[in-house]
Amino acid sequence: MSLCNPCQNTNKLPACLDTLVVGKIDSLDTAVYVYVQNNTLSAPPIRFDAVSDEDGYVEIDMGLFEPMPNHSYEIWITLVTAKNLGCKEDIQPADCDNPYITDTYTCFTIRFYYVDGEDLMRTYYTSQTITLA
Repeated sequence: MSLCNPCQNTNKLPACLDTLVVGKIDSLDTAVYVYVQNNTLSAPPIRFDAVSDEDGYVEIDMGLFEPMPNHSYEIWITLVTAKNLGCKEDIQPADCDNPYITDTYTCFTIRFYYVDGEDLMRTYYTSQTITLA
């Protein structure tokens, strides 16, 4: 986190992927909105509809979203019943399944990059999880 961006920094993610596991929230089996905002372009956020699973994990379908490599994005979750998109849920990173780690964050800063294979073709991933930097 920084003074300019209060969101937790994460590791870079491949730009070509099907689903993104955002993290875990306290609300189980609950309809949520996941917002992704391109901070580099100061663009309005894009909203994804999702449902937390029985353990609270939230993932989004990235099929129609084409992130721009090396742009800074902010991602956060709200309940569908939230009064506005600023009512952010606390998110526990999905890579923190250790019961002794209880850190939660209201948002993450994410960046994407292209992964080129040996044949210089873009490598495509089916699913990725946000992990802390």
